Amino acid sequence: MGMFGLKPASSNFSTFNDPVPSYMSSLKTQNKIPSLTYGYTAGNQYRFNKVLGSLTLGGYDASLFEFNEVTYTFNADSSFYLTVNIDAIMFSGDSGNKPLSPEPFSACVDSTVPYLYLRISVCEQFEDAFGLTYDNVSELYLVNDTLHSKLLAESANVTFPLRMRLGKLESSIRSDSGMALSPESHTLFSSEKICK
Repeated sequence: MGMFGLKPASSNFSTFNDPVPSYMSSLKTQNKIPSLTYGYTAGNQYRFNKVLGSLTLGGYDASLFEFNEVTYTFNADSSFYLTVNIDAIMFSGDSGNKPLSPEPFSACVDSTVPYLYLRISVCEQFEDAFGLTYDNVSELYLVNDTLHSKLLAESANVTFPLRMRLGKLESSIRSDSGMALSPESHTLFSSEKICK
């Protein structure tokens, strides 16, 4: 098992004067794919209707995607390419609704790690809302069976509404059904003009 980058921009490993073409741009240059666009669905086998994962290079799977006007601009800083603006982090459950972040902020989406990096103040809000305890050995928040059952019984949920940046959208992320970056959504990533 391994991984490969989907960012269409070149990478620099030594100096900024010696860029290495990306995997995607190499495929396009060799006419293996028609564009630098890709469609992605993480999939899940644990909730809702057990959606299968999908990755389409050079386009998107039209059977999984419904066009809408939701777009997010890629970050101009190539080291933080997939950055989204999080409007708020909201907790909801049987005990009511509660904001977990005091203000909007930008966050880098890194698909190579299965967790989020958040400010300490936001982590403390998560601790309070979900009854979490930080484990100094693993440097993670761990959820045991007892806490997991309690959170399920309380219908505890967290949402991350995304804020769109204003301005010219030349590169964008589009997601169907308003569920941006969820396991069930088919998300379209494009650094080129998107045509229906």
